Amino acid sequence: MSKRDTRPIEAGDRFEIRDPRDAGKVVEVVEVKPNALGALRYLIRTEVHPRNPSAVGRAVRVQENTLRTTYKRVSR
Repeated sequence: MSKRDTRPIEAGDRFEIRDPRDAGKVVEVVEVKPNALGALRYLIRTEVHPRNPSAVGRAVRVQENTLRTTYKRVSR
């Protein structure tokens, strides 16, 4: 898979972090929702985190740019 993945991000997509220090961290997109300015925001939930097991289940909202640069898609 190329580094510049341009496919649309949808709920259910899974991503793995690119940073080798947190290798193995996997997040899933739970919800896609536009903010007040119309930009899409993604609610992601941590599924696997080898270095911090207490982070599993934690959910945060991120922008598309963060998902595309910090994470790489592992499955749809």
